[in-house]
Amino acid sequence: MKKRTIKKHSRAEIFFLLFIFLFLPVLAGWENINLHEYLESAQQARSRENNRLAGVSVPVPEIPAYTILEKTTAAFGALKAVRVNMETWIEDPSVHIKLVFTSDIQNGDNYKTNGRVAVSSLIPGSVSTSQWVQTYEIRGIPFTWDREKREWVEKELEILGSESKKILQYTVLSSLFTINDSAVDPSSVRFMGVEKRNGTDCYVLQYSLAQKQYKQWGITGNIDVKVWIGTGDFLPVFLRLEGKIGHLYILQAVNYSGFNAPLELNPPAFITERVRQEKDDLKKRVEEFASAVRNIRGWNTPLQVGIEFNDRVSMRDYFSKQLSEEYTPLRLEGEGLMMKWFGFLPDEADYKENILNMQVSSTAAFYDPKKKLILLGDWLHPVLAEAILVHELVHAFQDVSLGLDTFLGPGRLKNDLDTSFAYRSLLEGEAAAVMMEYLLRKDGKSFKDSGDVFTFIEDTLLKKSQYMRENIVYNIYGYGANFIQSFLKQKDWDRMDDLFKAPPHSMQQIMHPYSYVSGASGGGRANIAEAEFEGGIFSSWEHLYDARAGEFFLSLSLRQYLDRTLVEQAVSGWKNDRLRIYGKDGRRLIVFVTAWDSPKDSEEFFNAYYQWMKARFPGAGACKGRDRIFLKTAGKEKFSCVLNNDTVMIVWGKGFDAGEFASFINKMKAGSQPKT
Repeated sequence: MKKRTIKKHSRAEIFFLLFIFLFLPVLAGWENINLHEYLESAQQARSRENNRLAGVSVPVPEIPAYTILEKTTAAFGALKAVRVNMETWIEDPSVHIKLVFTSDIQNGDNYKTNGRVAVSSLIPGSVSTSQWVQTYEIRGIPFTWDREKREWVEKELEILGSESKKILQYTVLSSLFTINDSAVDPSSVRFMGVEKRNGTDCYVLQYSLAQKQYKQWGITGNIDVKVWIGTGDFLPVFLRLEGKIGHLYILQAVNYSGFNAPLELNPPAFITERVRQEKDDLKKRVEEFASAVRNIRGWNTPLQVGIEFNDRVSMRDYFSKQLSEEYTPLRLEGEGLMMKWFGFLPDEADYKENILNMQVSSTAAFYDPKKKLILLGDWLHPVLAEAILVHELVHAFQDVSLGLDTFLGPGRLKNDLDTSFAYRSLLEGEAAAVMMEYLLRKDGKSFKDSGDVFTFIEDTLLKKSQYMRENIVYNIYGYGANFIQSFLKQKDWDRMDDLFKAPPHSMQQIMHPYSYVSGASGGGRANIAEAEFEGGIFSSWEHLYDARAGEFFLSLSLRQYLDRTLVEQAVSGWKNDRLRIYGKDGRRLIVFVTAWDSPKDSEEFFNAYYQWMKARFPGAGACKGRDRIFLKTAGKEKFSCVLNNDTVMIVWGKGFDAGEFASFINKMKAGSQPKT
C-alpha cells in the first residue's frame, strides 16, 4: 500500500491514520560516528566468524538473548536524556548519500538535531551537493530551519524527493537507531558473546528487523543489526546495521552517550511559544469536545475530568506502577506461560518486561478511572491529539455511566479472558465509533453509513503486524468498532445503552455480530466440569493459573502458522473451553479442554491443531492417530492432544521425561479426563 499522509486526506479519513499513530508510534531522532568504528566492528565480526569456523565456542549469556533485548528496550525507553550520534551511508545505482547527525533527545520524544547531508551523483558530469540541517521536534510538533527563508518553519525535515525521501525519512527519522524488541524478528536474535566497547563490558547481539517495519511504509527491505549492550545497565553502547530498504543499500553506525545527562535543547522562543499555545488551546477546547461526544452519544450527564500531557518516560513510570499493583508474581508466571504456549510471545520473553514495553509503545492516551484523569501523550501532534482526546472522553463518560472499575472488575470477570476481551472490545469499539463519527460529521458523513471499518483496519494494520501482542490490541479495537457499526446499522445511537445492559459475554459474539441478541443473559455455553480438574492426580500440584481463552485466542494463535480460511473453519464451532496451569518441582503442566458444537467441529479443530503443531515445530515429528496427537519438541516440551466426541483435550508438559509424561496422560485418561 502506498504511504498516505494527513495532507492528502479529509478530516473524516484522519481516523484511519489515528490507529497507526496509536499503536505504531515512532520515536524520532538522528545521529554521528566515525567510519573507523564501523570498520572495526566489521573486522570483529569477521574474526568472530573465523572463530566459529575454527570451533571456538561462543559463551552462553546468563539470561536469554531475547530477554536482553527486552531489558534494553525498557532501559532505553526510560532514559530522560541521551545523545545519539549516527553516520549513515546510502547508495542506489545513481547516487551516494552520506548523513552525519547528532541528536540530543529528552524524555524519549523531544529532540534537537544538527547534521550534514552530502549527496554525490554517480552519473558523470553531475553536480554533488552538501547542506547543513537543523531540526527540532518539541511535544509532537516538528520544526526545521529553512535555509532559503532564513527562519524556522513548522514542518519535518525534507532531504530528497520521491521514494528516496520516504526511505530516508524511515531510515533517519523513524527509529532505526532505537532499541525496540517489537521491531525485531524474534527468531533472528542471536547472542554473539561479551566484548568491551568504549570501555564498557557489553553483550553483543545480532538480529534482523521484522518485515512489518517495511510493510507499514509500503516498501520491501532486509536489514541486519548488531548491537553492543552494557552488561550492567542494559543500555546500548554501539550499533551498526546493514541491508536494503527498497532499492537503496544502507550502512549505518551509531554511538550512544550522555545517558540521563542534563542535556539542554534550548529551542528558539518562537518554537517554545508555538508549542505552548497549541497545548493550551487543546485544553481549552475540552468542554467543546465533551459537548460533541454528548451530542453523538445522547448522554446528558455532567463530566468532571482532568487532562494531563505526559512524556513517554512519565507514561512508562505510570504503567510500571500500575503493573506492580495489578499483577501478582503468580499471575505473571501463569499468564506469561499461557501467552508463550499459544505462541503469542517467544519462549525467552520476560512477560512483565514485555507487557510494559508494549503498553509504552502502543498507548497514545489513557483514561484513569481512579483519578478521573486523561493522560495524553505529549508527543502527539495536535491534529492527532484532538481526535484521541475525543476517544478518551468517551471512556470518561462510560465511567460515569457504568463505573469502569466495576464493569471490568476481577469479581465479575475472574478467570475469563474471553469475556474480559469482549467487554474491553465493547468499550473500545464504542469509543472508536464516537471518535469516527466526530470526524466524519465534519464532512457531513456518518460512521453508520461508512464502509466496512474492520476490513480497512485489517488491511492497514493487521496484515502489517507480525506480533500477536499487537494483533490482540488491534483486533480488540477493530472487532469492537465493527460490532458497534453493525449494531448502528440495525438500530441507532439512542439504543446504545442496550448493549451495556446485556453486554456480549464472549469475543465470539463481538467477532460475529449476528450471533449477538440484545438482552441475552450470557448462557448457552457448554459446562466444563470443575471436578474433572480437581482429580487426585492434580492434588499435589500448585495451581498457577485458570482461564477461558475463547474463539478469539484460538483463532489468533492458529493464524500465526495457518491459512486464515482454514482457521476460520476450524474454530467456527467453538462452544467453550477451560485452561489450567499447574506447577511442581520446576515442572509445568497445562491442561486445555475445548468443547465444540458437534463432533464434526471438534474433529476440524483437532486436524487444524495438528497442522499448527507441525508448522510451529518443524522437524519435531508430530505423531497422529485417528483421535490422538503426540509431539516432543527440541526444547523438551511434550504435547498430547486427544479427540473425544465433541471435545478436544490438549496437555502440555515441560520438565517431564517421556515415560513420566506418558504415565501422567494415562492416569488422566483412566480417571480424570475432562468431559463436558
